[in-house]
Amino acid sequence: MYRIRSCRTAETRVPQVRRHPMDACFAMYKQSFFKFAYTLDDLGRYYVAYNRLLRHWRETLKARLIEVKYESLVADQEGQTRELLEKLGLDFEEACLNFEQNITASTTASSVQVREKIHARSVNRWKHFAKHLQPLKSHLENAGINVD
Repeated sequence: MYRIRSCRTAETRVPQVRRHPMDACFAMYKQSFFKFAYTLDDLGRYYVAYNRLLRHWRETLKARLIEVKYESLVADQEGQTRELLEKLGLDFEEACLNFEQNITASTTASSVQVREKIHARSVNRWKHFAKHLQPLKSHLENAGINVD
């Protein structure tokens, strides 16, 4: 969370990167370190709960919740980064585009990926496994989540 101050008021802005539901779920499922991602059914329930929570924050925070589509970010890193920073009231720095050069340790499941340049290889990756992911897709669709 970033605390952004203007000359009139102080206001909290919350950036949220959101990814296509099936790609997000597939990424968690193939990592298999999340306790809720051992089965497609459990993962579906988790994502439905996440989606419900996100709706709550959209209603509560309104314009203070700044959503960035993952697919837009990987397609236009600089444009999306500049737009996000502008909304947060922060200055653009070239290092924002070269995050893979940051030497700080990373202890996440994506610790190898954070050392790569941004790419779109994971966009729609779930479609290669669509037949196997059909129960998850049905679960999300039945919950009213658009997966097209």
